[in-house]
Amino acid sequence: GDAENLGYKDNSFDAVLSTRVFQYLTHPQKSVDQIYRILGTEGRVVIMVPNKLNPFRYFWYHTHLISAFTLTKWLKKAGFRNIKHGSIVFFSDRWYLFSSNSIWVKVERLIAKIPGVNKFGGNVWVSGEKK
Repeated sequence: GDAENLGYKDNSFDAVLSTRVFQYLTHPQKSVDQIYRILGTEGRVVIMVPNKLNPFRYFWYHTHLISAFTLTKWLKKAGFRNIKHGSIVFFSDRWYLFSSNSIWVKVERLIAKIPGVNKFGGNVWVSGEKK
């Protein structure tokens, strides 16, 4: 579909999840504005993209990289509140190789809690609420 012109009525959804889409968009702010429009009161959005702050992404990622700061700016401009962000995937994008009991998943969860370091995961996520 066209992420910049979502064909849904206003206030149609309670939540929107976008994973690895925004790095391909020409006008991402339009898409964030559309998400805000289609979310109902107290609706929530979560957007995940390849992290611009992760130095390893520059070696193998073929699309635009985005930081949590840029995503946060877009969400604020659209009107979202209670915006939070973090990052994941410090070791591998191939999560299917790891079970939830894997030592790597446990290490990932610990790293994600370290202030400063937690900004550099391979993927960044940002969430916000419509109020």
